[in-house]
Amino acid sequence: MNKAFRFLGSLQIAVPVLIGIATVLAFGTFYEANHGTAAAQQVVYHSIGFQLLLAFLAVNLAVAAFTRRPWKRRHLPFLLAHLGIITLLTGAVIGANFGIEGQMVIPEGQSVDQIRTPQSQLLVTVPSKNYQQSLNTQFHTRSSPKKWVLSGSGIEAELTADRYAADAVAKTEVTDNSSAVNPAIHLKIRNEMAEDETWLFSRQWNRSEARWGKARILFLEPVSDQQIAPLLNAAEPKSSGRGTLWIDFPQTNIQRQIEIPANFSKSVAVPGTPYTILFKDYFPDFVLTKKGPSTRSNRPENPAVALTVSGPEGTDPYLLFANHPQFSALHDIRHKIPLRIFYLRDAAVFFPPDSITLIAYPGYRHWAVVMTDEQGKRSLIDPMPMNRWIAHPSLGYEIQVDRFFARALAEEIFVSKNNEPRNERVRVTLRSDGQQAVGWVGSGAPAQLMLNGEPWQIHYGTAARAMPFSVKLLDFRKIDYPGTEMAAAFESDVEVTDAQTGRVFPVAIRMNMPLKYRGYSLFQSSFIPGEPETTVLSVRNDPGTPLVYTGFLIILSGVILLFMRGTAIGRRLMP
Repeated sequence: MNKAFRFLGSLQIAVPVLIGIATVLAFGTFYEANHGTAAAQQVVYHSIGFQLLLAFLAVNLAVAAFTRRPWKRRHLPFLLAHLGIITLLTGAVIGANFGIEGQMVIPEGQSVDQIRTPQSQLLVTVPSKNYQQSLNTQFHTRSSPKKWVLSGSGIEAELTADRYAADAVAKTEVTDNSSAVNPAIHLKIRNEMAEDETWLFSRQWNRSEARWGKARILFLEPVSDQQIAPLLNAAEPKSSGRGTLWIDFPQTNIQRQIEIPANFSKSVAVPGTPYTILFKDYFPDFVLTKKGPSTRSNRPENPAVALTVSGPEGTDPYLLFANHPQFSALHDIRHKIPLRIFYLRDAAVFFPPDSITLIAYPGYRHWAVVMTDEQGKRSLIDPMPMNRWIAHPSLGYEIQVDRFFARALAEEIFVSKNNEPRNERVRVTLRSDGQQAVGWVGSGAPAQLMLNGEPWQIHYGTAARAMPFSVKLLDFRKIDYPGTEMAAAFESDVEVTDAQTGRVFPVAIRMNMPLKYRGYSLFQSSFIPGEPETTVLSVRNDPGTPLVYTGFLIILSGVILLFMRGTAIGRRLMP
């Protein structure tokens, strides 16, 4: 009866532990499916909690075996099974914590004495200070922010890594905390088949418009009510059809409009002032090429005009854009003559066919939208409601403006397409003396950040680990299936050099025929075609492997003894 109670007592402890391990393994399976292998290994399988759970199971098995004393011959299968499981668990824990895994990538004719491990590292270099530091780390999709203190060689800084993308694609993130005025709107557009979104910036000429299907979408920010009037009120074009200049002399409160002529041969006087304008060039669809300013087409889609203004103060050159009235101010172009000059296009030729033009009133007091059909016929909504869908009259599209930032700050970020580490990116922030610099760094894409006037170089990649011997690839062979280019097998002839022992020997590494030397196993894993051919060897050094194999053999011995004992009992019971 006492033995039965002891056995049941051991079960009361073992069963919850086994249920706990099964629960963790099930959770790890779902976690890996959602967050990737690297995250599951670090968060679940290599966690201290899971290691303690395995250790508790081993202790429980030892206690259960110990309570069977005094041991007798018939207990041997039971004891061997418990001992084998304890040995196997011990080997697994040792391998997980002290094992080495990685890859050797060896081009033909070259020698390598390091392996690339699954662990990663950030390499921080400040060339001007002769400073370099390697930071070993591991990122996955559920990584929490990591922080390091950098010091030495006159360097005192803090490095933070707070975002990670395993298979990164670029995306623009916009916030409303820029130090300068930079108007931006967030636009949604949809039809029956698809829906999309984008940001438009009125003061950035290369980001003030977008195309979606047939539609051309523009965001304009006229600087005065005089500029808005011709945009909202349809009219026949002037004689040249090129538009007009609106000129304001703040000191004299004089305002003039000058039509842009078709012929640029003569200077044009500004009535009632001592100033003249000489038109140099007109670009219906401005584009900057290697040879200089040019036009993509004769359609007035991005019109610009080059001119000079002359007066008592001297001569000022101008390049004015109808779509981008803030161009000169944004590029900090200084002029001698105190005036304000803007380029206004004629409304009849301003909006291209199949267009959606969003217009912000000065001071952003409200909005208007002008939409055109295939023939250029206009539809005006003024004011335009925010956060409401508006239908285009002919394209079958709907648009909605749901956000507006007056001081938009656009940052390129990276998000992950999936959890597999194919194109890794990490966002890092350097801080020192109240200054900071932010950048994204990835494998093969180092970042150079400026901090306190010093250039910092940050590289991210797999961590290297030195091997006690080097491997040189003498020859790589790929064996194809007959009549195809599909690899049936591949193998590498290598030369191993052990500098510690002075031993040098050749060996062939084939699929399912690894090289085993000094506790390391080198498997033929893959290859990289090209010139030169490159072999990829998987490397493993697991000090727990002998214990794992021993544990399996002990368990197998216990099962065989149990089977033999059951067979002998059965024979005695046979009539």
